[in-house]
Formats: sequence, C-alpha cells, structure tokens
Amino acid sequence: MERLPVIRKLTLFHNPKITVTENFKAREKMNIPQFKTVTVLFFSLVLGSFINSQTVEELEEWNDILNGEAVEILPYQDSDFEEPQIDPLHLDKDNRLALPFNLNFLTGTPDCPTPPNFPFGIYAQLSDFSNWAESLRVQNLWTVQPRTPKDVVALANWAYVYGYQLRAKGFSNSWAPLTVTQNTKCSSTIMVDTTKYLTQMKMISSKTNDHLRAVHVQTGASMENLMVFLEHHNAGLYAAPMMGHSTVGGVLAVGGHGIGAPRRGTRAPTGYSAGSLSNLILSFKAIVWDHDAQSYTLKKFTRTDEDSKAFLTHIGRAFLTDVRLMVGPAYNMHCESHFDYTPETLLAKPTHINSHQESLAGLLEKFNSVDLSIYPYSDSMWTMICSNSTRLGDGSRYIAKPYPFADRATDEGVSRSVSALVSQFLAGFHYLSPLISKVSYNFDMLNIKMSRNDNIWGTSNNILLRYRDLYVKSTSSGYAILINRDRVQKVASEIYSFYSGLVGKYSAAWKFPQNEPFQITVTGLDDPAEIPGLGEFDPPALSFLSPMRGKNFDTAVFIQVSAIVGTRHYESFMRELESFLFLKYDGNDAVVRPEWSKSWAYTDFAAWDNQILLKKVIPTSFGENWSWALQRFDHYDPYNIFSNDFLDTFLKANNTLKLKIN
Repeated sequence: MERLPVIRKLTLFHNPKITVTENFKAREKMNIPQFKTVTVLFFSLVLGSFINSQTVEELEEWNDILNGEAVEILPYQDSDFEEPQIDPLHLDKDNRLALPFNLNFLTGTPDCPTPPNFPFGIYAQLSDFSNWAESLRVQNLWTVQPRTPKDVVALANWAYVYGYQLRAKGFSNSWAPLTVTQNTKCSSTIMVDTTKYLTQMKMISSKTNDHLRAVHVQTGASMENLMVFLEHHNAGLYAAPMMGHSTVGGVLAVGGHGIGAPRRGTRAPTGYSAGSLSNLILSFKAIVWDHDAQSYTLKKFTRTDEDSKAFLTHIGRAFLTDVRLMVGPAYNMHCESHFDYTPETLLAKPTHINSHQESLAGLLEKFNSVDLSIYPYSDSMWTMICSNSTRLGDGSRYIAKPYPFADRATDEGVSRSVSALVSQFLAGFHYLSPLISKVSYNFDMLNIKMSRNDNIWGTSNNILLRYRDLYVKSTSSGYAILINRDRVQKVASEIYSFYSGLVGKYSAAWKFPQNEPFQITVTGLDDPAEIPGLGEFDPPALSFLSPMRGKNFDTAVFIQVSAIVGTRHYESFMRELESFLFLKYDGNDAVVRPEWSKSWAYTDFAAWDNQILLKKVIPTSFGENWSWALQRFDHYDPYNIFSNDFLDTFLKANNTLKLKIN
C-alpha cells in the first residue's frame, strides 16, 4: 500500500479548540524554518488560555448481577487524566540540557542518523535495549518518553510518513522478540518508553454497588504500582503475575496471568477473573489507522465491540494507551510452603493414587492456588499452597509489604553479578548442574524457613507480588495445556513423567541442560461470563487462555522450564520436550499454546525458529481466531507501524493447515 502525504490536525497543548494543520512532507520540501512553528506554538498557548472547552461525559452501564438492576459506573471524560506540565528546561539521562520541543538539536551518528523532522514537543535520545535475561541486546536505538497519548499519535503519523516503526518499551521483562529483534535498526525504529509519564491511575466505582469497581490505568504504569494503588482503594485482583517490575501494557500485550483456579463447579467471585488479566479489560484506547482521515488516531473500544478482542492480547502488534480493568474488593490470603511432598506423590498417575494419598488434583479441591517447583536431578520439591483467609492463623507471619520472597536490593544489584559468574561457570563446568540444583533447593528451603515465609498471611496484593525482578539471568520457556478439569492429574503426571525421563536421558549422555526448578501450576481460562452485565462478547482472541470453540476445556495446566543463561544443550532439550507436548496434546482432549512472553518454537540451536510450529501448529491451536485477529491488525495498522521483523513474519503465518506433525 502506497504511503501518501499526511495532513493532520495537531492539537496544541491539548486544547481541542486550538489546532494547526501540519503537512510533514510539505514542510520538508518547503524547508519551513523551525522558529516559525515555535512561534505558532507560543501564540497558540496564549490564545488557548482564553478558550474554554468541555468534553462530553461518557456514561456506561454495568448490570448488577446480584439484583438484576442496572447500575452506572462513574463517568469520566476523555481528558480525565491530568496532562503533565511541560518543563521549559530539563536534563536528559547524561545530564545534558534538553528542550521539550525539537529544534533539530538531536545528534545522530553515522550508523544512527538523526530522525528527520521529528514531531515537535517530543525529545529523542539514543539508548540501548536489553531484555530480561540480557540475551537480546540492541545498542543505540532512538528512544522517546511521550507525555500524553496524543504524543504517541503524533509519533505514529510521523512514522507512517518516514517509514519508521514504533515499539512500546516498558521494563523489558520478557524473553520473546516481540519488542525488538537482533535485526532491529536505529534508522527505522523508535522506542516509545511509556514508564515515565503514561502511568496515571484512577478508580471508577459503581454508584449503587460497592462490589462493582474498575480501575482506569495508563499502560506505562507498573504492576507493582497498580497493585499498591488498588490496595490503597480497598480493591484487588484474583490472580496476577508474580513479578511487579512489569508494565500494565506489557502484561496485557502477552496475556499475563497469575496462579489460581476456582474450586470445581465454581467461578471466581464477582469482580475477579481466574484467567489472564486481558480478560478483565472493560474498555481501552488504542492508536489505529483512520481510513477516512488517512491518518493514525486515538480510538476508544469497549469490550462489546467485536474488534476489541483482537487488541486484548495483541502480542506487540498494537499500541494501547490506557485501559479500564474490572477489579474486585480487597481480600487477604494465607500461603504455606511445604518441602515434604515429592513429585512422585503429588504427580502420580490417577490409577496409582489411593484414598489416603495427597495429589495435585486433591490439593486443587482444597486451595485456590497450588504451585509446584521441582528441582531437577532429585525428588526435591517446593510446594506452595494458598487460599483466601479472613484472619491471621496461628503461627502465620503477617506480610505488610510486597515481595515476601525477595529482597529489593538483592534483586536489583548483587544477584545480577552473581548470575553472570554462574553463567560463565556453567559454560565450562556444565556437569555440575546437579550439584547447583541441590544447593539451590537447600538454600531456598533454609531461606524460606529461617525468614518464616513458610507460613504467611496478608493482603492479596502483598502475597501475589512475590518478586520484583529476576533473581538470576535465566532463559524461561512456558506452555499452557488447555484441558477439562477432570484431566488435571492425568496430564500433569504425563508431562512430569516425560520431563524426568528426558532429564535422565540427557544425564546418561553427560549432558545437563537443567539447573532451575521445573514449575507446574494450574489456572482457569478466560471466561467472559466472569464480567457481569455487559452482554454477550468473546474472550481475547489470541490469549493462550482463550477457550477453544467446540471443546469443554475449562482449565489450564502451566509448565515452566528454565535454565541459567548459557546452559549447554538447553535448546535441544526444549525441542524434544516441546515436540512431545504438541504431539501428545494435539487438540482433541487437550491443546498446547506457548506463553507469548517466554521462549518457544525451538530447533536444536535456537528458540522462535521452528518453522513448523511458527507457520502451522501454533496458529492452528487458536482456530479461526488466528486469521481473524491478523486481519484486524492489518486493518487497524495497514502500514505495520506497530510491528517488527519477527512479527511481520510470524503473524503472517498460514493457519489453514491442520494440526499435524510428521
């Protein structure tokens, strides 16, 4: 599709009554002096102070499922978040004087030329990108920190004209190349850092029912700040990612989830969801292509809009600026850590379990969440079980702040240096992995018991946020196996049996690809019925927790397989394990989907490189939702402004072939 010159209205200082028309191409050709535009900005600011404007309030109804009466969510305006004040002068990260508008003072390099005619009011500087495990690094990318969603709209229209792509940047807490790839170039990419300014939050309460509430949050806010904010307003989430140093936008983009499955025959309480956070979205604003205006614009979607389900888990193929999430009332949790269970007991075959024996399925009938961490090359396991609790139990330690299992300073400092040394050590002495696994188990057990974290009680937000960041630089692979609840024990047992056999096979060949715990958890799926009173609508199209049409799947068994960065033979190990999963659970009685933020689609040498999985198997696991969502992405972003070279290939995959691997 040919890119045409864009003439757009640029709202000055966000006063809807003062606009100027700016034609990027025309300005470039006519070489209009920058000082004239600055003059226009100055007089627009002066005139704007005399003009009052008021946006139309939007009312939304949310039916009360308790008494059948309609209730109203408190209205909010399009401009309900306060616009940050523009500092006349500020310093960049290198303490150099920076201006809030562009006077062509951007200094490029031979390899990274200065972006031409950059939007006014937005300052760019070169910075490096590194993912969570520091396994993906790209140096010298132009990075901006937009102050408002309108800044991002201006960037999108500029990128459309000059052939750039925009990549949302949060805390880079993922492994998959959904933000940038090793081939990303500074000459065609702008990193949009949302974590400094797009962080505002507001509670939205029902006028008649205190149990129906929502939070309006910008996507650059961290999960930690959101959870603390919710607790301050006596609200919370049923399940949430355990890492707090992630942005709301990043978590939603990949369908981030927590740990927890309602007991058999029940749903999560009103205001909660047992699936992904994406299923909590009531409405959102995204930057999309306006086919009539021939420019990018900010558009609001509600959950009842059919196209909205493509954006709820968009895998980096869209840009959401703010969302409204359903939340429930605050509650307290009680968690216990056990080190006396063994995987042979909890993960035994259903036919081998007697009436007096504990099992994973049995624990799920007693507790809201069960988390198994199995240490390789042994039968050692850390079992964490949690449930809602209204009072502090005997022997429980009260948790008054997040991250009971991690020290903030250790997370951010010492552990990174130690991790680098361990990675280098394992590269030369990989056969010591069994010893490292045993030491890790003893250290974790001793640390948890000595700190009295084996029996804790506190607000759900403090318990759910277990870690702020990674302890160790590790590579992590994750998969969701969608099944019927009755098959949890059978499927978990089959997976563990194959995993332990594969570890034994590699050990016999003097290969040790595992040195981090193998994790098994269970969650519910994205059930739209958990959102009351909004009528009929679908779950997120590309969420790995989205139910499969025509199947009675209601539960997901998650597995996570990790190893310290640099561990030898990890990729080939994962290729064999991954092949087993996709062959064994082929869509009949169960279906496998990858966790988007982690590593998947393995060959013997690399992740995200198995073309059979990328082009056939993974798309087929989402059914007709796959091709439909890809069409919606192309409709709302026909110029691939919100994409990268990996997504350009992966999200063009052919999903018409049946799920079959020879």
